[in-house]
Amino acid sequence: MTSIIAHEIEERYPYPDNGERLVTQTRFGACLASRKAYMAGVGRRNTDREIDAAALAVYTGTSGMGFDEVEPLWSELNPDVKERYRFLARLAIVAARTEALK
Repeated sequence: MTSIIAHEIEERYPYPDNGERLVTQTRFGACLASRKAYMAGVGRRNTDREIDAAALAVYTGTSGMGFDEVEPLWSELNPDVKERYRFLARLAIVAARTEALK
């Protein structure tokens, strides 16, 4: 399974011409493209996969168990309880993003 970021990059910014990179791009152009992509990433909506990963981290941190113990239990967790952890994860992500953009 690819990382969330790698998957998004492949989906949103596919290489033209079957993956052949353009040789005419300057270092300055690459820097501008990187800055633009970074700002687009900061402002994008979180994916369900990211929220689930953060919710699982919150659940692990509050359960007193290790990740290896908690991870198998996550899929069987009561949906209402799972949604509460997803809510807490969203709050934490929004707080961190808001602070980062100040």
